[in-house]
Amino acid sequence: SSDALLVRWDRSGGNQRVTQFGGAASEEELLAISVNRREEVFVTGSTSGNLDGARSTNTTLDLVVARYSRSLRRLWLRQLGSSVAADERGTGIFATATGRIYVAGETNGDFDRKSAGNTSWDAFIVPYTRNGNRDLRVQYGGAADERVRALAVSRRGALYLAGSTSGRLGTDPAGGDDAFVARVVR
Repeated sequence: SSDALLVRWDRSGGNQRVTQFGGAASEEELLAISVNRREEVFVTGSTSGNLDGARSTNTTLDLVVARYSRSLRRLWLRQLGSSVAADERGTGIFATATGRIYVAGETNGDFDRKSAGNTSWDAFIVPYTRNGNRDLRVQYGGAADERVRALAVSRRGALYLAGSTSGRLGTDPAGGDDAFVARVVR
């Protein structure tokens, strides 16, 4: 079993605060972090456990998203997964100045009930409000793998994803895994 760990250092490199979370027999992994103007911390990754009694059914790994105060006190945690045996992991997170949180990640299941019908990886985006309420979730992908590695939001609110695909995303593939940058139209 492994737990997720968050550490806050001061400007001189001294450890100010450490927080950790996880289950007794589960694996937790944090893959992305974002800090807003209030110095609240937002993290995303995955869990194989039942964090705060929020376990989704029939999944191996679930998406986990959490918000922490400046002092690393957890304010909320959300766990979300597919309805079939599949993995979901958050690989990018961005907290906007207006209080919205965007999480990007990847799934090999029916995360948005739109699976490509196979076990390929699809990209997804899940927007949250500052209080942790989920607005919707959107899954993108086809028969090949689409893996998200980064998320950015412009000052005007445009969403951008970066990652790799082994298929066709708008142009002919060059072979093997190709990099992509996509602007997501909302």
